[in-house]
Amino acid sequence: IMSLSQNDPTPRGNLSEAEERFDRWRRRLGWYLAPAVLAVLWFLPIPGLSEPARHLFAIVGMALTLWITEAIPLAATALLAPALCVVAGLGSAREVFRPFSDPVVFLFIGSFLMGEAMLKHGLNRRFAFGLLTLPWVTASPGRLYVAFAGITAVISMWVSNAAATAMMLPIALSVLSMFKQDEDRAFAPALVLSVAYGATIGGMSTLVGTPPNAILAGFLRENYDIRVGFLGWMI
Repeated sequence: IMSLSQNDPTPRGNLSEAEERFDRWRRRLGWYLAPAVLAVLWFLPIPGLSEPARHLFAIVGMALTLWITEAIPLAATALLAPALCVVAGLGSAREVFRPFSDPVVFLFIGSFLMGEAMLKHGLNRRFAFGLLTLPWVTASPGRLYVAFAGITAVISMWVSNAAATAMMLPIALSVLSMFKQDEDRAFAPALVLSVAYGATIGGMSTLVGTPPNAILAGFLRENYDIRVGFLGWMI
């Protein structure tokens, strides 16, 4: 979110002029389409839905429209939708915003902060290049695969597995750039897959490794009074 400018709700990267025009058109359309969707669904009679359910459906439709068109930042839409639920009387502010203070949410926030800190200080690169300096690692391609999978798995244990893959993939590509073109064809797929598999294995290992882990733990706690601790999950 910090990287987003006030006038541009999405990071654009290197877009062509036609792509930029499409983005501007898409966001401008969202400003008009989202309120229209809200109004139509709000008053549209839908068999089998009560009035509160119909109003909730209208708010969800508006939120989906804003997310697809990105007329406003995605995070702003995520806050606008529950705020409208409170205004519409679908629940009190305490009830509607209670999930924002769920321990799982703070668990995610802590994991994201750790991932950002690792990127800022280059800890992932230190791990990778430190391991690659060991003679036994570079002695054979198989050992290099295991090393990359292991590093990615360790990082993925503490940050999102997608974030761990994003951290390690550029390092793997920089290693591949040192090889000749004909060697890359056989070496590249296995090295890239070792990063992907390592992230998946590490992501399953801890509660913060991937969001579904923490969501499952929260579901078991709230619905079945089964509490799975951090160490218990690892075991």
